[in-house]
Amino acid sequence: MGHKMTWLDEPWSMRVDYSELTTVDDLEEVMSVCIPAAQKHPINFLIDFREVEQVEPALLRSPAFLELFRQPNTKWFAMVGAKGLVRMGVALFGRYMSAKHFNDVESALAFLEEMVAHQKQMAHSKDVQTG
Repeated sequence: MGHKMTWLDEPWSMRVDYSELTTVDDLEEVMSVCIPAAQKHPINFLIDFREVEQVEPALLRSPAFLELFRQPNTKWFAMVGAKGLVRMGVALFGRYMSAKHFNDVESALAFLEEMVAHQKQMAHSKDVQTG
């Protein structure tokens, strides 16, 4: 298996760790969880590529890949260890997404915690104003 998914702060943030050979099938499986989550609620992602040795080039042509990036509830991608094709893909699709690269997981987690705290505060303010 080339990936592992865990919630960091459900439904606000999720972590996806990719490893070894990351395939289109891996991406499609991850997207089958991420897209429905983003359709229901604002969400952020920590994506860890540190253990990736190779990525299938067809990954960047996946319709699910683009669908998640275009989803209005998809907020931030905190990426660790992105290189090569993955880093190029992030640069190409940058207009569809907010992404930030980090050298370590701890910094990425701290960033996402700050973003989620802000998003929760904004959601609470909106609820108070409409309620």
